[in-house]
Amino acid sequence: MGGDGQALANKRSLLQKSRVYVTAADLELQQTKEKTTHKSRTVERWSHCALSLQPLEAPAAFDTAGDVFSKQSVIDYLIDHKGHSDGAVEVEKKKTSIKKLTDVKDIANEVCSDGSICCPITGYSTMSGVHSFVGFWGCGHVVSTSTISTSHEMKSQVDVECPLCGLLSFYVRLVCDDTEDAESQRKFLRHYSKKFRKRLRDDADSASACADLLP
Repeated sequence: MGGDGQALANKRSLLQKSRVYVTAADLELQQTKEKTTHKSRTVERWSHCALSLQPLEAPAAFDTAGDVFSKQSVIDYLIDHKGHSDGAVEVEKKKTSIKKLTDVKDIANEVCSDGSICCPITGYSTMSGVHSFVGFWGCGHVVSTSTISTSHEMKSQVDVECPLCGLLSFYVRLVCDDTEDAESQRKFLRHYSKKFRKRLRDDADSASACADLLP
């Protein structure tokens, strides 16, 4: 009997190690580890340029996929790609869909020395790793998602006023958890970013025409 008892104890130990036998404590520990890992990954993505992978520096910008960049890295990237002809030696694989500087929007918020950005309404920091943020394409303000009405439908991101300055444009969900969600957002908002640029050009042309009519 004693031998049988030891065998059962050994079997239970093996089951625990193989994850066939899982206790509530094991599940709680695993969930805690996953949350910590997700939080650390979110903080790292916010504090580093998605292009250069170096610490985020001001001025910063974001694209319609929700990635955050140091603007200088974007400029360097575009210059580097422009310097290579189609028949040139193959350069590094394309890291982003950015083809021109207008494909990113400057972040209007202050970028702190540690790369953190704070919502000017709630005071939430991107370095917390627990709050989600959106960036408004018209004004460049980055605010906490809690300051706006959100929906799972992407159409709800269009024709929304910035809660800080009131400018009407569309918002981008920043630092998306899922790469597929980020790509879907980029494809959906591509049309609206072009439409917004055209509107800005038309407004500038109208202002110029009005100025020419002045005595």
